[in-house]
Amino acid sequence: MKKQMALAALFCAACNTDFTEAYEVDEPKLMGARIEVTGAPERAWPRVGESFTMRVLVARSSKKPSLPLGKQLDASISVCIGGKLPDGSLFCAAEIPLSAFPDLPPAKVVSFEEIAIPLTFGDADPRKLAGTSNVLLFGAVCVEGTVERVKGKVAGVDPANELFRCVDNKQAELQEPLAFTNTVTIDYPDDEFAANLNPSFACDSTDEGSICNAGTKNKGEETVGGAFVLVRPKEDDAKESVKRAVVAWPEVLAQPQKALDYTDCAEDPRFEALQVRVDSGEHLIRIRFAESSRETYKAERPRYNETIIVEQREELLISHAATKDFGQLGGYFSIVPRDADDDRAEAEIPFTPPKAGSKEAKAVTEAGSLVRFYFVVRDQRGGVDFTTRSLCIVPELAPQLAPAAPAKDP
Repeated sequence: MKKQMALAALFCAACNTDFTEAYEVDEPKLMGARIEVTGAPERAWPRVGESFTMRVLVARSSKKPSLPLGKQLDASISVCIGGKLPDGSLFCAAEIPLSAFPDLPPAKVVSFEEIAIPLTFGDADPRKLAGTSNVLLFGAVCVEGTVERVKGKVAGVDPANELFRCVDNKQAELQEPLAFTNTVTIDYPDDEFAANLNPSFACDSTDEGSICNAGTKNKGEETVGGAFVLVRPKEDDAKESVKRAVVAWPEVLAQPQKALDYTDCAEDPRFEALQVRVDSGEHLIRIRFAESSRETYKAERPRYNETIIVEQREELLISHAATKDFGQLGGYFSIVPRDADDDRAEAEIPFTPPKAGSKEAKAVTEAGSLVRFYFVVRDQRGGVDFTTRSLCIVPELAPQLAPAAPAKDP
């Protein structure tokens, strides 16, 4: 039986030189790519002859882009049929230029954070051509510029970040290409290991009692349903019986068609329940997953001098990032282990707003400063989903606006 390789997307980007944390977005950053088969977007593995779309999420900083939507992002991809080396790694056995498929529509800028790239491998069968079910994609995204293939550079031989360059973007925030590689697996119906669905950040509406819809019961917290919730810190003077407030956290700025306004979110009624005060302490971001987001699949595992087939649950890897300067995340990665029960399939990420008197706190505008969050979940077999969220950071209460202390009895 044919072994299926793990399909986590591998992204290559320039390293930060200013000690910026991995989760901080201070310039454009590739976050993730999702494969959607045409007519069946829940499927992550296309079959021979099927067309599909690669959706790419680009985290953007708070610097306002100046160009119209259609000029915000550009992308290009080089397709390679992958061969397998003795150590199990892949190499580019045969490159198929996209020009071989003239009927493919151009890439579409969905929002100023996302671009969708239509693709197909045509009737090329990687199992017959190179003895593997994997196809390699080498690509790049340019921000406020155009991607150009570098002549003389060979996919699979030269580094991925040397295959493309950005042109016509001298005024761009980032002038270098955001290069990436990705492995796509072809789904063969006759293969015991075939088929893989994308995980989802959305709740399954048919299962009202799931953790995603009903929430989780955590000691000392309110129980609130939703795929994303924000757990607020407990007030210092609150009674022991008072539970920490939990707020449902929907996406109110999905697929923005123009640059976001990062300076007056407090005046937006959509953020009435999604405001976080400076110096208010550590909040918790909880992300819940429906049972259907973690498939059970068969995999080959070595044991002594033989290979055995095991059934196991998908382990979800979540990456998260946020625009810089108005708070700190507890890290870049979280995991929902494969052995986690469905009623505890939840990731928890701390978020702390700026401390009073800090440089970041002083930069918060009176009308509120927006923080943009980016989340990507991978099932580590090629299935991906991504989404965004936003919070409004507001100044701490001025002393004269703080609740008055109760008067003492004479």
